[in-house]
Amino acid sequence: MWSSVPTRFVPFCIRTSCALACALIVIGCASGQRDTAIAASAPTPENTGEMAEFDAEPTVIEFWPADGWHPTGTLAQIPIRPDCDATNGRMSLTRRTLAPPFAEILYCPETVQAMHAAVPHSTHVFFMAETGHYHTRSSDVRKVDAWLVATLLDAENGAYYLTQAARWLDTQTALECPPYGMGPDRAAHLRTLMNAKASPD
Repeated sequence: MWSSVPTRFVPFCIRTSCALACALIVIGCASGQRDTAIAASAPTPENTGEMAEFDAEPTVIEFWPADGWHPTGTLAQIPIRPDCDATNGRMSLTRRTLAPPFAEILYCPETVQAMHAAVPHSTHVFFMAETGHYHTRSSDVRKVDAWLVATLLDAENGAYYLTQAARWLDTQTALECPPYGMGPDRAAHLRTLMNAKASPD
């Protein structure tokens, strides 16, 4: 299935001590909780910030779209380079390095383009998530998801990018997301976090 879309993401995680850990974790997974306030299968423009003017066919891969989230500080120093062999056809992984910032993100261009073709701009959140383990100094995907949602919902067009990532996850019924379930389960968790952020009371 690598010719169409990946079946899971396998980045290296970050330990809480100081540097990246060597253990592999699944980045595309967060929680099996279902969101009852926001529809799990078909988010609407009213509650997602969807923007119709986005182009569905990029000519280049945009890790950080002009109107999306951009890494700063040390996160901006993490190099990103193509290497489908290293990712084994999956979208991306984060690997520890010996030189500062002690991490690099590897990605597979063909897989990124396939994901974008399936659900436009769905990859932005996952590239952001790769930096999230470094930022949170944690291998806990739930912490990364909480950071993702809190950060993006405070950013311009953040709701749109979160929605696109969730829509792609909705299609990944065979995507294993330990310890929470499958792709749609993580999508539901992202929407739960989005709804809680939008309605803190």
